[in-house]
Amino acid sequence: MINQIENNQNIAYKSISNILKYDRLSHCILFEGYKSNFKLDLAFMLSYAIVTKSKDLKIRDINLYDRILKNEYLDIFFIDGSKEIIKKEDILMMFERFKNTGFELNNKKVYIINNINNASSKVLNMLLKYSEEPTSKDIYGIFITDDVNNLLETIKSRSLRILFKKDNEQLLLEKYRELNISEGLVLTRLNIPYSEEFNFELFKTTYAFFKEFIYNLANIDKVVAYYHFNYLENIKKYEKDDVIKNILIFLDLILLIFNDNSYLNDEFSQLKNKIINIDKLKFLSIIIHTKNKINSYYDYKLLLDEMFYNLKGEVLCKE
Repeated sequence: MINQIENNQNIAYKSISNILKYDRLSHCILFEGYKSNFKLDLAFMLSYAIVTKSKDLKIRDINLYDRILKNEYLDIFFIDGSKEIIKKEDILMMFERFKNTGFELNNKKVYIINNINNASSKVLNMLLKYSEEPTSKDIYGIFITDDVNNLLETIKSRSLRILFKKDNEQLLLEKYRELNISEGLVLTRLNIPYSEEFNFELFKTTYAFFKEFIYNLANIDKVVAYYHFNYLENIKKYEKDDVIKNILIFLDLILLIFNDNSYLNDEFSQLKNKIINIDKLKFLSIIIHTKNKINSYYDYKLLLDEMFYNLKGEVLCKE
């Protein structure tokens, strides 16, 4: 996750890291700028750093961080204005929670208000007053907005402001959409930058092979037949270096489909639903082993044959 955030929001990430490193934390922090998939992630990571008194954004206690994400950590109060209007009652509930000594370690408390614009002026003024006069010096607020122009000037002026640019992934996806490349979302998630030198026809052939692979995991022999009589036949006109790059893409696609698919399109979700009862550790170790050897192996065709042989019997799929 950290690598993905650094790649997409390096300025915001570095700003927050330096704030922690040099102890410049403010009691009111405003995440502003373009809509980003990583604003909320960074808000939770920052709140973790605050309550654990960490000097960086590294997550060292996975169980504690998991509690934060599930809203089970009692000294972090999350209000999500992206789903419904932020009500006065929500704010009063937070005030009530935070008026006492902290329930958790270090007595540090954080409230996160996502999409703070979705609140009335009265609610915003309540938050402003609270941020200016917290009941404890150990209370911190993180406000998140995609539309800073419609936020109270007093909130902006009293906050430590962290600017978010457009996600690199979003910029890349827009470029692929502009070129009407239907596989743009997949290319974006693989972090493959647009280039006129990139062979999109070869990629489409590889993507079709990937789908065939997932759909027929229960029958590796069928995958091997498709590999030899369709895929290898279709790619033999291309340069070896381009082919190896695409085989690496093929392997990365397999690894990608095992990740959290909340961001994936409908086609990817349908593909993932084909997978059931897999010994994930064995399966992924075979894929990673193949990926690590691809550049040094003298014959990529034999290497993939070896991979298919090792996969046979390791997976069971829905028909």
